[in-house]
Amino acid sequence: MRRSCSARPEAAHLPERSLMAIADMIPGMDDSELANLRQNAQRLTASAVARQQEQAVALLPLIDAELAQRAAAKPAPKAAAPKSRKAKVQAAAAAASAELEADEADEEPANDDDPTEL
Repeated sequence: MRRSCSARPEAAHLPERSLMAIADMIPGMDDSELANLRQNAQRLTASAVARQQEQAVALLPLIDAELAQRAAAKPAPKAAAPKSRKAKVQAAAAAASAELEADEADEEPANDDDPTEL
């Protein structure tokens, strides 16, 4: 008789030490594994048998603490790299050009017919 590879014991039948084994594995999980574990635990809190719900509820604070610790340990986002000299000159030229165009737009057109204006 061949046994299916997907056959595994339900979490409700696992001993209490399995909960601790999962808790011990949390620090070694990568971010995607930890996010997946959190989603599963969250899902189990809402739709599982009582024992699974209890285990999921016990794991969620541990998962959240690990996620918070990782978020705090990540370096702050880097500031924008300083512009090259060429980029600075181009930006200054563009700003000056825009300012010149704005000044020209603000000026009134010359009235050549009025002899009092110079």
